[in-house]
Amino acid sequence: MDYISIVFDTATAKEVIQYVLHLPTDIFNVYPATVKFKTYRTRWEIGDIYVSGDAKKTEDNPQGLGCYLVMTGRGCDDIFRILDENGLTFGDMFERCERRYGTGNYHFTSYVYHSDVSGSAEAGLEVQARDSKKSEYVNDPVYSGSAGGFGGALLNGSVKDSKVTNLRKVNGMNYTGGFIGHLGKSGTVDLDNLGALGDLLSAGAGVMDVFGSHVDRCSVEGVNEGFTVHSNNTIDQKNKSEIAGGFTGYADLGRLSENKVTGLKQVTSGQIAGGFAGKTTFAYLANINLDSELVKGLVTVVNQILKALWLDELQKGQVIKIDLGIIEIDALYDGKLVSLNLLGLDIKVGLAEDKSLATIYIGDSKIEINCSESGTIDEESLKNEINISLIKANRTKIDKCTVTGIADGYDVYGGGAGNNANGTGQYGIAGGFVGWNNEGLLENNNMFFADVIRGAKDLTGLFTGKSSLNSNWEFNDVKGIEGNENYYRIYRNGDTAYEKLFGKSGKELQHNYETSDAWKNVYTIRHMTKDKVVKFTDLKDAMMSGSAGQIPVNVYQEDGAMAVLMNNTASSPTEPGGNEEAPDVQDPCKDLIELRLKKVWKRDEEKDRPNEVIFNITRSYEKDGKPVVDTNFNKEVILTKKDAQTSDIWEKVLTGAEYTAYHVGTDGKKYYYTYHVSEMKVDGYTTEITYKGDRQYSITVTNTKNWFDSLLPETGGMGKALLYTLGVLLLCLVTATEYRKRKSTRSQSSYK
Repeated sequence: MDYISIVFDTATAKEVIQYVLHLPTDIFNVYPATVKFKTYRTRWEIGDIYVSGDAKKTEDNPQGLGCYLVMTGRGCDDIFRILDENGLTFGDMFERCERRYGTGNYHFTSYVYHSDVSGSAEAGLEVQARDSKKSEYVNDPVYSGSAGGFGGALLNGSVKDSKVTNLRKVNGMNYTGGFIGHLGKSGTVDLDNLGALGDLLSAGAGVMDVFGSHVDRCSVEGVNEGFTVHSNNTIDQKNKSEIAGGFTGYADLGRLSENKVTGLKQVTSGQIAGGFAGKTTFAYLANINLDSELVKGLVTVVNQILKALWLDELQKGQVIKIDLGIIEIDALYDGKLVSLNLLGLDIKVGLAEDKSLATIYIGDSKIEINCSESGTIDEESLKNEINISLIKANRTKIDKCTVTGIADGYDVYGGGAGNNANGTGQYGIAGGFVGWNNEGLLENNNMFFADVIRGAKDLTGLFTGKSSLNSNWEFNDVKGIEGNENYYRIYRNGDTAYEKLFGKSGKELQHNYETSDAWKNVYTIRHMTKDKVVKFTDLKDAMMSGSAGQIPVNVYQEDGAMAVLMNNTASSPTEPGGNEEAPDVQDPCKDLIELRLKKVWKRDEEKDRPNEVIFNITRSYEKDGKPVVDTNFNKEVILTKKDAQTSDIWEKVLTGAEYTAYHVGTDGKKYYYTYHVSEMKVDGYTTEITYKGDRQYSITVTNTKNWFDSLLPETGGMGKALLYTLGVLLLCLVTATEYRKRKSTRSQSSYK
């Protein structure tokens, strides 16, 4: 780690130094220092580690609790060394925070700059998440089981100028991305904890940038064959959120700028899939205290405006100044509404013609409230109208980002879609760039070499699969958040140049046309361009036109469940050529293990297989050179067709408190377990069991169809293989007989 910062709400600086860092306080230099937006007055510092604390005592914080821990480069190294010497990790340190202060009383952010993650030249980098849990935060569920080539999840952090190279595949349970699976927030903004309204405004901090994760100038590059991203929750089919993207799965308030994906082959998900990002989102400004400076400012602004409207004092185009005591705000009257900006929030105020009802727009929220006879509103009434669902404060923004596929193009499959099937379900969403754009702002982005985008009908799109926007503003529409210089391309080959692409209306659809050595016809489409291509259906029945005439471009297929931008080349996850699959790597710091049980079917057909297979799992350890069986551990595990990973492989990862790595003997030593498996006999098959890894944590059970059994007749008839065998024997007999006849004829003719 290069940077760690943790904010503690209920701890003092000395407590954090002693109980979190496990360091003596007297080695720190202490001097007065402040942190913007906080009331800390003192800093404890040693090297690249410092703790700000000694918060000013107030009525709300009479004990002066709260502090801010920051560790940069060398400071992180120093703490890591101290932890390591005691057999501990950063994870243990964070667990100490949780045990002592509780989950909701601290939060941390990370900053990672100029960092690289690279796979080997031949095998590439593979990442997999194998656990999934659901957490609920104020009716807003969040799921674990995230996976990414660079990181699984980044909450309230920042990554800049970093890259992943030689990536082969990323498989996650829920949020899965080529770079980071989950770009999110660890909480919401509390305006009353950010200091006075004047401090916030004078610092130039708009609400739009207060929280969320930032990723800038980062890249993901696949192995030569391309990399794949796959989200499939095999543990919990009820509580899941399968979201996959070539760069990030779930961009929850993330800010992404100038990031690149190259060498993408395939993005697949049981639910939402996107070429660059799976899903974007927005958030509401939360935790507004009714006595906060923001609410007081709103009441003052609204009442001054309403009073002027009620007295008919305003003229169209007039600018009025509103004094809040801290700052002055300009408001503009357009003849109907008075507009202004407060704390980064767009506010409009209007009065009904009979002057009895005031309408207040705050961001994308609307309040209607009765006026008094003087044309103003009661302060308490307005306060009661403001709650956490009223003000949309932040949204995902993706700007100047690109995704480029391999030469055959990249595929995006949502809702369980594949090479030969459409997606299903209400979340069977697939988009070439973003799967579900839920009010995110997309600008100046590009797609290159996208082949097939496939999901459920009406949930599939060339750039975005689904777009959501609820707004009170006339100017705020989907085009406003997606229609600013976003591009994708249609590639068609052949001997003839077709310079134009016409829609059903006869209008040209392409923004630009070009030809290359690899592709005779390349059409660049500007996303959401009026009178060209606004939605996917605008490409239905579109025609390529040139001197040779017109031919269909065939982008719109499967009644809108499938878009074909290149040659519709089938794709599948890439495996290292000719190399044996590597066993799972276990975390040596963990007491629990992940036991992978794989069932492989050979030389059979699916109809031959049972609906389930039953295994017995046992374990033993070695002591004094002799095996000792753990008689208390005997697990029955069932695999079914629902555990299928491919048509011939069923797989399950066994985890939990009972799957421990070792036994602690009476002598205090750790004796590591070796796990064993036996299979209940499967009729008609021979069974082979192989173990991989130092402690046999990866087990493969191969069932091969018995050739002789396939010769036996089915009920009421002969076996297929028996018929084939008789046919071959008969053919051989006829051939041999004919050969003898011809040989005999040639012999007789030689004596004539």
